[in-house]
Amino acid sequence: MKQSILPALASFGIALSSALTATEYPDKPVRVLVPTLAGSTPDVVARAVAPGLGVRLGNRFIIDNRGGANGLIGTELAARATPDGHTLLLGTTATLTVMRHLHKEVPFDALKDFVPIGLVSVRPYLVVVNPSLPARTLGELLALAKARRGGLIYASAGRGSATHLAMEFFASVTGIKLRHVPYKNSPQAVAAIVGSRVEASMLSIRDAYGHVLAQRLRALATTSSRRSPQLPQVPTAAESGLNGFEAITWFALLAPAGTPRSIVERLNTALGEVVVTPEVRARFVREGVEPADADAAVLRRLIKRDIEFYGNLTRLSGVKVN
Repeated sequence: MKQSILPALASFGIALSSALTATEYPDKPVRVLVPTLAGSTPDVVARAVAPGLGVRLGNRFIIDNRGGANGLIGTELAARATPDGHTLLLGTTATLTVMRHLHKEVPFDALKDFVPIGLVSVRPYLVVVNPSLPARTLGELLALAKARRGGLIYASAGRGSATHLAMEFFASVTGIKLRHVPYKNSPQAVAAIVGSRVEASMLSIRDAYGHVLAQRLRALATTSSRRSPQLPQVPTAAESGLNGFEAITWFALLAPAGTPRSIVERLNTALGEVVVTPEVRARFVREGVEPADADAAVLRRLIKRDIEFYGNLTRLSGVKVN
């Protein structure tokens, strides 16, 4: 009789422990690791949702910026954290899917070392040119590029950066030739195109917005599936003839692998409520990002897809592995 009761008691204990964990969480402030510097788009996205998560879950969500090594330092720190829901990661396309193809050794595996909580937002790009270039539409830009033997000269924020890979994807889809001029960061790339040292680029709306309004840059298309609320006059790439073309960067909330499912589900529910609030949506618009569906299954599929996608793209573009 005792042997038959013990397994039942053990199962009851596990269920009770899980229920208590879900009920008591979080019993201290939650740290959200952001693997970029303060003021960057991932940082702004994290700070936009942190207060709402804190209100809904009953404790503070504190942003901890750990930039360096292209985001690898902060992401590894999150992967090695205790999986109790009190340390989370604001992950990005670059840190979770691109970097593994640009470095010989990446100290974490996005699919094995993390459990998805949900997508937070996505960031499209603007295809921009210097106003001196005789192209006022995306079609005219493609025609100009195809007519040139040497191709268009474009700037990026560095080899392997999001802007570099987005432009290479653009070239692979359209069949145009491009000449890449890498800079150390986004501000330098923006200065190069505004200063007529290069002709074109893909920039975030945040980086391009002021220059477009001041007519220092000409925006030809957005790479999202819908027009930007900030620049509604700029058509999408699909509207400009590139059916199905989309180039975005995404930002997502994840927890270390092994975090109890009950905690992950509570976080997912809270995140889904936060990203649709008017104040968060307004802050996202100012940053040039769009709220995303906070669905954990969608995020896992997206990570798998982009690991394969960026692996193929980095090989096609000839980016060297460090």
